[in-house]
Amino acid sequence: EFTTDELIKNLNIYKGTFTRPKNTLIKKGLIGISKEKGINNTIIYQLTTKGKQFIKTYFNEHA
Repeated sequence: EFTTDELIKNLNIYKGTFTRPKNTLIKKGLIGISKEKGINNTIIYQLTTKGKQFIKTYFNEHA
């Protein structure tokens, strides 16, 4: 598991509230969703045996 501060440090994102919605488990990873200033930030972070790999994607509400 990762704390919000760790996600912020690794992802360079705004501080927000991260949750783990139901049915969001992915292979070797989790999906966290944060609501910040009208933008939905979907943070996908995968755990690997060689270390931590963080992938960040943004989805605009009006997209």
